[in-house]
Amino acid sequence: MFELMEYLMQVLDNPLQLLFLFSFIVPLYCLITRRDNWLIAWIAFSATIEIFNNLSFVTLSSTKIAGIFLIPYALKHIHKIIQITPGKIWLGIFGLLVTLGLIYGYISPWPDYSESRGLRQLPQGRSVLYLGSYFLEMMVIIFLATKLNTERNFKFLIWGLIAGGIACTTGILIERFFHLDLYYLFTGYDARDISYRSRGFNYEPRGAGYTAIITLFTVLVTKMQFKYRVVLICSIYPAFYFSASVSSAIIIILVSVVMMCAYLWYRKQLKGQALAFAQGLAIVAIITLLTNTPFNSIKYKITEQLATINKTTNEEAIAETAPATSNTPAPAKKNIWATVAGEKSRAYITGGITDVNFPSQYLFLKRFEVFDAAAIDFFIENPRHLIFGTGPGLISLAASEKRLINSLPHIGVLREISNYGLVGFSLWLTLLIMFTYRLISNAIKDPDTNMNIERLSLFAIIILCYGLQAKIFYIFAIAIGLASFIKNQLSEDSVYKR
Repeated sequence: MFELMEYLMQVLDNPLQLLFLFSFIVPLYCLITRRDNWLIAWIAFSATIEIFNNLSFVTLSSTKIAGIFLIPYALKHIHKIIQITPGKIWLGIFGLLVTLGLIYGYISPWPDYSESRGLRQLPQGRSVLYLGSYFLEMMVIIFLATKLNTERNFKFLIWGLIAGGIACTTGILIERFFHLDLYYLFTGYDARDISYRSRGFNYEPRGAGYTAIITLFTVLVTKMQFKYRVVLICSIYPAFYFSASVSSAIIIILVSVVMMCAYLWYRKQLKGQALAFAQGLAIVAIITLLTNTPFNSIKYKITEQLATINKTTNEEAIAETAPATSNTPAPAKKNIWATVAGEKSRAYITGGITDVNFPSQYLFLKRFEVFDAAAIDFFIENPRHLIFGTGPGLISLAASEKRLINSLPHIGVLREISNYGLVGFSLWLTLLIMFTYRLISNAIKDPDTNMNIERLSLFAIIILCYGLQAKIFYIFAIAIGLASFIKNQLSEDSVYKR
């Protein structure tokens, strides 16, 4: 009994152990009890907040842990993927990635310019880790692809994403008004300055902003009553506003423009969806105008007063009310759209600004983050590697000659090209075109059945967002695309007909 109490005290002292345990218990319970719809909702929910992830050695997210438990299921049902042409292309892309991992990781590995990297950062270790991570994501995709062809399961995906967005907003508001670094509080990892941008339950503000964008668009494309749409938008928008960066603002603008143009192109068939999407964007625009007008000063006065009341020391209170200096960033009072139009520096976490000795003709690269800039610079100077890329997750090694880089590009398109070059990227484009054509055909032929319009819209939104910023949400788009080619197996969902 004493040992049990001592263990519980250790768990409470480090809540991450308990949260990380959920990543094992939830998928295992859902699989044992055959509650596949709950597992779909859990995968969507846990993808939106990152406190369930373990960063002790490598990033082991709840999605990948679910992939471990889903290996037997995926291998049993992989024949459904092999039977369809997009499935063969998708598996072929993974085969190409494995081949490049063997070549650039073992046969002709990239050099370690720092001569001080650990095994997991060397070509051999990095290839294995990246391919293993990608393989587990594939297991989740196969599971989702065989389950999302029913309307019931797809609704669980939708509401899992929305629930995650609301949780993300809740964390950001708590952090904002009570000045608590929730991510550090729950995980013990990476304490950061939270006075400028909030991150809530995510590792960094950018992740929180990206989650807000995905959930906002999910609300905009999901069929629901107008009053509920307004409530959900108002509930999720603060996560975007208080964590917004240049990249997140650009993403929301470009995706909105592309989606509206697509709806207008198919205005005869998708008139209702276009109207609902436009209404949602109008609500977002109104909220943005209200939060970037004279109302702004009132809002921040209230915020500062609440923050002052909840300060625990006089030193923190003085720091909060002190005027901004050249060395101290201003409080959160900022117009995110003015940031996009006017600021040259990136609105990311401190230390994220590009600082690499680029040639004078490549000074435009300083507008990118260092990981993206280094990758672009590498391909400019080594165009031959554009054909097959640099191997799975190995661009950070290839591009480290000028500066030590340990992270992959954040721009999705650049990351894909880095992994397997224009050859692999062309295969991806072929796959996405096939998915898009099938989803459009289903939406036009039978828009009111099986949420076909919502499937098309969510697929397009996630792919567009991923192209601008790489995140785990891409697995839902690939699963939706594959599901559109897999015949509905009603017998698999008989468990829901109790």
